[in-house]
Amino acid sequence: MDQLSLQRYLKIAIPVPLRKIFHYLPPKNFPMDTLPGSRIRVPFGNQTLNGVLLGYSSKNIEDKYKLKKAEKLLDHSPILTKSVYELCVWASEYYHHPVGEVFAAAIPSLLRKGHSSNIEVEQFFLTDEGRNLDRGALRNAPRQHELISLFRRTKTGISRKNLNQISTRVIQSLVDKDLIVRKFMKSQPFHFDRLNDNDIIPTTEQQAAIKSVGESGVYLLQGVTGSGKTEVYLQLIEEKLKAGQQSLVLVPEIGLTPQTVQRFQARFRVKITVLHSALSATERLLGWQDMASGHAGIIIGTRSSIFTPMAKPGLIIVDEEHDSSFKQHQGFRYSARDLAVMRGKIENISVLLGSATPSLESLHNVRLGKYAHLHLRERPAGISKESYSIINLKHKGVVNGLSDQLVEMIDYHLSKKGQILIFLNRRGFSPVLLCSECKWMAACPRCDARLTYHLSRDKMECHHCNFKTPRPKACPECQGSELLKIGLGTEKIEEHLNTLFPNTRVIRIDRDSTRNKNSFGQLLKEIEDGEPAILIGTQMLAKGHNFSNVTLSVLIEIDSSFYSADYRAEEQLGQIILQVGGRSGRGKNKGTVVIQTHFPSQPALKQLIADGYEAFAEKLLKDRRENELPPYSYQAILRAESNSSSVALNFLRKVANIRKPNPSVSLFGPFPSNMEKRAGRFRAVLLLSSSSRGKLHRDLSYRISYAERLHLRRKVRWSVDVDPIDLF
Repeated sequence: MDQLSLQRYLKIAIPVPLRKIFHYLPPKNFPMDTLPGSRIRVPFGNQTLNGVLLGYSSKNIEDKYKLKKAEKLLDHSPILTKSVYELCVWASEYYHHPVGEVFAAAIPSLLRKGHSSNIEVEQFFLTDEGRNLDRGALRNAPRQHELISLFRRTKTGISRKNLNQISTRVIQSLVDKDLIVRKFMKSQPFHFDRLNDNDIIPTTEQQAAIKSVGESGVYLLQGVTGSGKTEVYLQLIEEKLKAGQQSLVLVPEIGLTPQTVQRFQARFRVKITVLHSALSATERLLGWQDMASGHAGIIIGTRSSIFTPMAKPGLIIVDEEHDSSFKQHQGFRYSARDLAVMRGKIENISVLLGSATPSLESLHNVRLGKYAHLHLRERPAGISKESYSIINLKHKGVVNGLSDQLVEMIDYHLSKKGQILIFLNRRGFSPVLLCSECKWMAACPRCDARLTYHLSRDKMECHHCNFKTPRPKACPECQGSELLKIGLGTEKIEEHLNTLFPNTRVIRIDRDSTRNKNSFGQLLKEIEDGEPAILIGTQMLAKGHNFSNVTLSVLIEIDSSFYSADYRAEEQLGQIILQVGGRSGRGKNKGTVVIQTHFPSQPALKQLIADGYEAFAEKLLKDRRENELPPYSYQAILRAESNSSSVALNFLRKVANIRKPNPSVSLFGPFPSNMEKRAGRFRAVLLLSSSSRGKLHRDLSYRISYAERLHLRRKVRWSVDVDPIDLF
């Protein structure tokens, strides 16, 4: 065997949508003991990309003479811990997604671009000259005077991140005058000194739950709303901090992070890192580095935070584990909840899944003995269970979504100084703009969907592709002047309530009203001041918030979920009803929950209210088992989209019609997606289902391998969705 054939090659994951590992020759003076998880710069086509080293190969590679040489090793040590590296490799295999794109999803954008992973924090300190400066010396420079005063009050260094309201010019002026000095500080491991003052004594149930959580394993904490799940989280995190270990807390929405951070900061004197998509690239990298270096003791973040390395991992908490936001719906379609369970197994640490309304999958895993089931059935003293009431809309007058009976109830609760929460999962003013003469309706030119009218911007918008256009003044078909705004959105409810209750604050919380970085936190402060108010919101308002003065929760426009084609619709509706209901009565006053519906006798609704979530979930699990649906079976979807409807369907037909590798796998489709046209492209799906997870994955691998060889693949975009929660 010649010398070249014995050469070791580098196996590298490159962030491209190709399901393969790429081989390169090592660059000059490359240390061959470099560990996997390190970044390496390589030529790829006519560009240069930063990949992740997976390992080495000494195999005799075909076309080895054509191999390119890697350009540069970017890290002296891996940027990913061994456990996160293993998690990414496992996720690539389980979700059948290109490994390079999985690593790209796990690494902050600045690191993907090649920035140094050794982050130093820019900080400013008061000099002796600044400390002894005469207080009137900067009277002609008020901004500089204000900043010097801030340093004198804090008596410590201040990071540039915490001076983001101060202009660079003002800061540099003080540096030039030797009044403050700039230093770059490396992150240091956190030191947990003590708790802030805490006089909370856990209830008997809370103490039992805390004691039940061991050093490893998965625990499902099911607690009614207001039962104190967060206190269990805090107690467990305290134990880990005292042991010098870090904790990762996953929350489903960005909006939950400020409230969660505030409560954690009031409890612990330790660095707490926050990670979510609204942060700048630099902020995300700094937070990521704080956890990787051990500088922070706690990380609170949304879905992608599951990939954040921890120097000393101790605990993972998934709050509201049932929430669909933990599932990525585009690209790399992973479940952060399920990855949390796998990460806990890899790191041999405990994972706590918390919810008042656990997913059927988690309840099923309890039955199988995979998860331990912990309960919090009692509320703290002074907090009573909310009461439920149904308003039958048959033969009742309804104006802009509100019945007369409901308006009277709102008026009553306002008179008692309470706050009212109204849940409507549809933003905008009106989902339909209709010509009264020719019946034309405003439709999105790029989707099979109608345009929604938004009053605040006076525009028609598509909620699926973000297409926007000015509101027409006349019908484009017949030039008719009467265009009717049909249907209900949060803006219309807001306008109607402002008319009914002109002396009451009406606060709308949806994606439109919280676009700005700090707007959601500001709205929460308005709510928390406790003054009578009416809150209107979509799902982001229903998740985990603690509104102590809400005494009435209302759900409107929910009837479509009763008869949805999606088998998960009833489960999700039950969860929403109880989550929205749980926002009321969290203070000293009892809460009332009102549901407006045309179907008051709907069996699932009646059982949920009469018997509670456990009986409701038990019935749904029985139905799933009888119909061989998850969690009693396993599913995957092949999705395809193209500029042509027939091309997307033909591609999936070819994948479906190959020799069937396993008779235990059932195929459904292909068929057009529920919304076939979206963003100008036509979509189709092929559903695979099996009672055996292993057989499903083997069948899926076979079909993926075949699809990658099809000539038709060049005309479609296709993807794989394992454990889908959206079938259409």
